[in-house]
Amino acid sequence: MKPIRNEKGYALLFVMLLVVLFTIMGMGLFTMNMNAAKQFSMKEKQVGARHQAEMGVLHYKAELAEIIRLNPRKVNLSCADLTKAVSGTSDDGKSGYVVNTANVQCSLTNGDFSISVLSKGTYLDREDKIRAKLYVKNMRGSTLDPGEIPEPNDYNDTLKVVNDNNYIFENGTYTQTAQSLQMKKNVTNKEGNGNRIIIERNFYINGDMDFTNHACLVVRGDLVVKGDIKSINKIYTFVYGDVYYKSISATSSNNVFFVSGNEYVNGVKMNTKKFSSVPSGSQYYDSGKTCILSSSNPGTFTPIWDFNGETEVDYFVD
Repeated sequence: MKPIRNEKGYALLFVMLLVVLFTIMGMGLFTMNMNAAKQFSMKEKQVGARHQAEMGVLHYKAELAEIIRLNPRKVNLSCADLTKAVSGTSDDGKSGYVVNTANVQCSLTNGDFSISVLSKGTYLDREDKIRAKLYVKNMRGSTLDPGEIPEPNDYNDTLKVVNDNNYIFENGTYTQTAQSLQMKKNVTNKEGNGNRIIIERNFYINGDMDFTNHACLVVRGDLVVKGDIKSINKIYTFVYGDVYYKSISATSSNNVFFVSGNEYVNGVKMNTKKFSSVPSGSQYYDSGKTCILSSSNPGTFTPIWDFNGETEVDYFVD
């Protein structure tokens, strides 16, 4: 009797196994593609949110640079001036950024500002945060640079400006409410026996100072003469600060010039002082002439604010 050999059922089983195998492989590939798509979407949101947070920092930096551009020498610049809220939203509304004033910390140390900014960026349902540190520095030191001749805007003073070609101080006592005085051109005094000129802070003369006869000039700050200083007869000059001039000459020996600070000729500091310091006391008396003295009243330098965009960024913010 011959054995029965029927293998048709094995072929069907083999086909079914292949179908199951390809189904499993297909589902695996589908799952992998789905996971990859999710990861790509999450990464896209993460990158988008971080990009928006960076945009918030850049926006704040632009606002800060504009504040400094408009206030390069503001004396009373404060953290309130530098603390701003900025925000922005994309055209499609899917992304945006915000910097609230509550997320801005500002401090003033050794004359420089340090500003910490927390920027929040969003992209769809994803949020990211960046903390950035910005610096606004005062480039003005406590003194002028070597050879630098002071200008009125170097000091935090109220200033009176006179544009007369040859201004003449009349007899009598001259005082003014403004702290400093600037003569755009030459200045002289009226001959007589009663010129008493008191400058509360700095005295700037763009031309020559040519005093002729019997005058007391008291400058409680600096005397800055871009031209020549000329004295003819009994001119008594008392400078409590520094003196700057091109040249100085006196026609007679009965002129007196006192300088308590440094002396600069054409912007160069003299190592050896030519003039004695202003004497102490409330009056100076010489040959029948009495000058009422005062005291030193040095000015305060105006700052020179600078923001060069220097930024420290922390991307890992909880």
